[in-house]
Amino acid sequence: MEERKMKKYSIIIAAVLALAACSREELPVNEQPAGNPVYTMTVKATKSADNALTRALEIKDGSLEATWTEGDVVKIFDASDNEIGSLTAQGSGATVTLKGSMENTVKANDVLTLKFLGNEYGSHDGTLTGTGKSIDKVCDYSTASITVSEIKDGIVTTSEANFERPQAIIKFTLKDGSSNINPSSLSMKYGETEVNLADIPAETYSTNGEGVIFVAVPCEKSGQDVSISAVAGGDDYFLEKTGVTFEKGKYYSITANMTKGFSLNSVNGDITLKDGYTLTGTLDGYEQPYKISIAAGAKVTLKDATINGYDSYDYTWSGITGEGDATITLEGDNVVKGFYERFSGLRVPDNSTLTINGEGTLDVSSNGMAAGIGSAMWDNSGCGNIVIEGNPVIKATGGKTAAGIGSCWTSNNFINNKCGNITIKGGTITAIGGHGGAGIGTAYGSTGSYLSTCGDITITGGTIIATGGYFAAAIGGGGGSETDKYTRSYYSVGDITITEGVTKVVATKGEGKISEGGFSYAPAAIGHGLDYYINGMETSPRHHVGTVTVGSNQGSIFESPYTYEP
Repeated sequence: MEERKMKKYSIIIAAVLALAACSREELPVNEQPAGNPVYTMTVKATKSADNALTRALEIKDGSLEATWTEGDVVKIFDASDNEIGSLTAQGSGATVTLKGSMENTVKANDVLTLKFLGNEYGSHDGTLTGTGKSIDKVCDYSTASITVSEIKDGIVTTSEANFERPQAIIKFTLKDGSSNINPSSLSMKYGETEVNLADIPAETYSTNGEGVIFVAVPCEKSGQDVSISAVAGGDDYFLEKTGVTFEKGKYYSITANMTKGFSLNSVNGDITLKDGYTLTGTLDGYEQPYKISIAAGAKVTLKDATINGYDSYDYTWSGITGEGDATITLEGDNVVKGFYERFSGLRVPDNSTLTINGEGTLDVSSNGMAAGIGSAMWDNSGCGNIVIEGNPVIKATGGKTAAGIGSCWTSNNFINNKCGNITIKGGTITAIGGHGGAGIGTAYGSTGSYLSTCGDITITGGTIIATGGYFAAAIGGGGGSETDKYTRSYYSVGDITITEGVTKVVATKGEGKISEGGFSYAPAAIGHGLDYYINGMETSPRHHVGTVTVGSNQGSIFESPYTYEP
């Protein structure tokens, strides 16, 4: 890290030598010419030995040196920040004369501000030197505050000016592992200040060196959060740090180890996670209503990521949507909530497989009516296979008419609402069904033509705590409301298999039962949901559950809560 120091200049007005003999006790002259006054100023700007910053920026002996270039313009501003004139460099080098004028009403003791900005200030491409829009043309910025001490014969004498640079210039060497990366665009935030470098030309790196880019950052505050987003070779990268202080007027050299992926703190549009990407940060769905997708076949990592979807019909998508097979590795603590209420927290399309693994946690839900992990209550928005393995800690909560993991309510308005096979090999899984939804399994459909379905449910490892919603099994089928028991309890579940490899399974069926004709009907803990025609359960077209096997036992489990701990 190299320090860039400030530069002091003497502001010497023409005829100042003739006034030097004036006594300190004399009052300052405050001459105001009639009409529209025009004052002239001749300023001697001398570069001191402390490597202050003005023009022609270059690295020399580890410092960022600067000199003036003929034609440089210093603008003059009054106390209200109105531009009132300018001075122009009459030559080049460390010491030059600046001449110019200002047209305004000024008086003794007025405080003026001098600002130097590069001719193309505000749109740099990260190049420090060289041809084109190099940083010395577009990022050089320094200011000085001066006090008017005397006005006589249209000539202004002021106090000495101490030019300070309100920016730091940072030399970043960007890396992905051991390899340097050359971004085509880069955005950096330092606190509330944002610097954007768009369309960075390739010659920037032939000038600077591989992976090297310079950023000029205004830095009025200390202890700020820093985030960098970049695109290189078609891939997205990010870096985040907290409590960073860049001091104005200084030069820093930093190696930035970038992570491939996105920080949700900085995204400003829909994003797609590619293979090898990491997702972190927080997405506020109200302020950032963006769709988060996973490319088909990609393996990605969620690392302390929070997606707070916002419930609006304008945002008809899940919290995370897979475009095909997808693998999610959990690190840290993660939260995913769907957007529009009829969309799930996590979903992959039919005939695809979503695999979740890792050591982190995940709290996943819809925003009202769909599954936590699984299908959406939307036309042709079923879900493929779901596999959970490794040692993740997952809490999946179903919406009003949906399973925690599985499918949700379906009707002629929302066809093809199904979930594929559900396989749990490890982890600690808590699955909670909504009204009529199983913890793991299905919800219910409105007719025999519109079933809420899921494939086989196989649990071979881990600790599973499953709770069914009203009229629904903990693991298995769902159930309709009591008033709709004849017309809205259609579901289909494949085989349910729980092996001796599990650590523990706790299954609690949903509340609700029907008593008619001296008989009482209620859902099972593991197996069917509420089935009015309970004796014809296995063959009825209204309801279907395949073979239920728990350890060495076969058949639905009615005891609730039921604990299986081999």
